[in-house]
Amino acid sequence: MRKLPLFGAAVAVLALASQPTLARELVYTSLVGAKHPVHTYGLEPFFERVTAATGGSVTFKLFPGGTLASGKTTLNAIRNGTVDMGLLADIYTPNELPVSAMLSDLAVLGKDARVMTGAVNQTLVVDCEACKKDYTEENVIPLASYALTPYYLLCGGAQIVTAEDWKGKKIRGTGAMGVLAANMGATPVNVTSAEIYEAMQRGQVDCAMGPQPWLKSYSLWDLAKSVSNSKSLSGIIARD
Repeated sequence: MRKLPLFGAAVAVLALASQPTLARELVYTSLVGAKHPVHTYGLEPFFERVTAATGGSVTFKLFPGGTLASGKTTLNAIRNGTVDMGLLADIYTPNELPVSAMLSDLAVLGKDARVMTGAVNQTLVVDCEACKKDYTEENVIPLASYALTPYYLLCGGAQIVTAEDWKGKKIRGTGAMGVLAANMGATPVNVTSAEIYEAMQRGQVDCAMGPQPWLKSYSLWDLAKSVSNSKSLSGIIARD
């Protein structure tokens, strides 16, 4: 699971909602593709509800696929006013968001994405003052988070079956997942989820640690020849 908070000028949105005569179009940047479920099932319905609730005075313009900012530059784009809001993965900016990134790393303890989504939102938005301070010091405000389903090994070559199979492999893994890959004898490669396809295509990575839906969302099914079984993967790690 990875926590990907949605950030933006929440105070401005609330203020505009209470003053429907002040029209405003908010620019939202996202590193994932236009047809990604976070857009079709999350952001776009949310944007429509806000626009309806404000009588059309607040509208949104979504720029998907990293066209305005990559996963690693989204925080800076929001901070400097290039965009108003964005889909931000704190694991790509751990130096700027250390407490929040640590919270994301702890997410590997979770087993149910629905439970973890609720827990992370409660912690990030309500309970964790240090987490909120991370963002306010960057002049952004966290609005909400979502969690991904369990991670698998999506490999362009032979499947990783034993602990020995990890050794010498280049594995896409960030944060705690990168630490896991290193401890298993692999070389962790820090690229964003949107960059996995190209990295695998060019041989920069042998496998990527990520949820199965990425096979569709990022078209990794074009390149991945094997997908680990989650129980087998857990067994490999436990035995090692």
